[in-house]
Amino acid sequence: MSANVIIDEVRFRFVCRRCQTAWCRRYRVRRWRDHEGTPYELYEQHGIAMPAPNSGIACPSCGGLRVHVDTLVDLVPPAAVSRPSPRIRLRRRPPMLVPRVRRFP
Repeated sequence: MSANVIIDEVRFRFVCRRCQTAWCRRYRVRRWRDHEGTPYELYEQHGIAMPAPNSGIACPSCGGLRVHVDTLVDLVPPAAVSRPSPRIRLRRRPPMLVPRVRRFP
């Protein structure tokens, strides 16, 4: 018995909620049902099986795990995603303490 396999090309947009980095990835998705009707999905990139995009991907910039996944990428190109300007935080360093050497005659 053979299963009917449906193959789709799907693009996902990811946005990190920690550092606001946005990136896209393209997956080939194979969908089928077994003889009992249970649905299965297999995600591939370049012919290699990958975990599902919504199963917890880490941000490549900061390593954060709070990543939002969106499948409607074709409507919004990745360059059009507005990113807030990074905040520059300047911290004052305490004055450097130089050890004093006492010299006796």
